[in-house]
Amino acid sequence: MKTIFKLGLSLSCLLLLTACQTTTTPHKSETSVSQSSKKKSNEAIKQSSEKNQSSKKSMKNPKSNQARTSESSASQSEENDQKDYEALYADTLSKVAADDNNVSHYAFYDIDHNGSKELFTGTDVGSNIHPIALYYLKDNVSTYLAHSEVASGGGYRSSFEVNSDGTVTHVEWTSHQGKGNLKKLQLNPDNSGVTTIEEKAIIISSAEQKASMDDNPLDLSTLDWKGLAKATTTSSETKATESNSKIYTFDNLVGTWKNAKGDKITISSDKTVDLNGNQGQAGELSNTNHQWGTGVQPFGSRIGGYGIRYIPADETASNQDQSDKSKERLLIGQYDNSGNTDEYFYRVE
Repeated sequence: MKTIFKLGLSLSCLLLLTACQTTTTPHKSETSVSQSSKKKSNEAIKQSSEKNQSSKKSMKNPKSNQARTSESSASQSEENDQKDYEALYADTLSKVAADDNNVSHYAFYDIDHNGSKELFTGTDVGSNIHPIALYYLKDNVSTYLAHSEVASGGGYRSSFEVNSDGTVTHVEWTSHQGKGNLKKLQLNPDNSGVTTIEEKAIIISSAEQKASMDDNPLDLSTLDWKGLAKATTTSSETKATESNSKIYTFDNLVGTWKNAKGDKITISSDKTVDLNGNQGQAGELSNTNHQWGTGVQPFGSRIGGYGIRYIPADETASNQDQSDKSKERLLIGQYDNSGNTDEYFYRVE
């Protein structure tokens, strides 16, 4: 009986052990499914990660494209910048082109670096462009600021320089005694006007006047000068232009000349010039806008330059020319004074 009991007990234990193994050990197919699910889950996570990375790159690319677009817009803005100032200064440029003067070029430059460019007008004096006038945008309206001038009669002189700090020094004086006035001007940052930061009486070329000038002014000859299209000429001017096909040289200027006012100018072959006792250095004779001329810079001074225009015999300076056209003549200054017969210089030596 004990034997039978032991055998039954052993058999019960065996069955119990088998049942436990069945419930705790996964089936092969279940293991395969679980591994497959994990594999798919991992692939899904990987794909999701790749999509996220791709999404991040796509988010970065628009910024890059936007940057490129911004650069392109900036470049386009720079290209249109010149056209904008052409429009803003259109009235002044039109008036200068229509007036009788020696203005042949113009340029834009932001002298005080406040984001608004000023307008310079100038004349070709052979090797350089000599500035004639300076304008700025006062509340977006072209407004006069300073100018250079050499009157052939009366002795009036005027000149200006742009200083390294963005201010402008404007000097006016008479050539007889050299007495004059010096102003240092500063544009308001908001272009609402001009402030005079210094004003005093000076003697031109004196130590005090020279000390008042900037040591390193802006070299205006290096600006991006552009040719100014002058107004349509009249029939008489056209005739003079068509006949003005001969080539002239500096030798045509050499000699002594006088006008009806008693002014005297002596021009030497080494290009030194003496105008009423004031000496200077001339440049080469060149043809600009069908006019032969050169510029003169006084010795010992950066200011006070002027132009000399040469009119050959049998040619007309303008439709206002009432001078003796049978002779060669000179006109001196920076503005067209061809309508005044007393301004013409005739050769005396």
